[in-house]
Amino acid sequence: GDGDSGHTIVRLYGLEKDRLDVRGHIDVRGHIGDLTFFDLGGARVGLVAETGGGEEGGDAVVWDVSVPTQPVVVWEGRVNEGRRTLAVAPMVNSPGVVAFGGLDGTISVCEWAGGHFTVRDIVRVGPVADLVALSSSRWLVSSRSGGRPLQPIDIPR
Repeated sequence: GDGDSGHTIVRLYGLEKDRLDVRGHIDVRGHIGDLTFFDLGGARVGLVAETGGGEEGGDAVVWDVSVPTQPVVVWEGRVNEGRRTLAVAPMVNSPGVVAFGGLDGTISVCEWAGGHFTVRDIVRVGPVADLVALSSSRWLVSSRSGGRPLQPIDIPR
């Protein structure tokens, strides 16, 4: 009500001796549509989140979480032309490739190279509620609208 875009805290956990322990946290001004881990290269682990507020979004933040107690922002930018995204998933067997499923029915396939994401392809599939990578080019897409069943799609590598 005060015009603030909200505040989200992401807690990073580690599993040790069958117990989850908080290893670190990240404070985000705004909302997170979805997030996922991916390979930053060089044995580094990245965490990417789509951020925004309300119907506006399409911005991504990437943290290097290789040392979870000290997450470091390594990139911020736009990944899908301002379209709100509630499904973010890494591509199987393609390190550094992440798909962002937009509320408007598009999937932006982005590649991490040179320290930033570049949109490699945009695929129109209809409303996207979730994305699951089945192989390096095959995805399973679920939709909230109209009770559509899970739908496999091919996204070129």
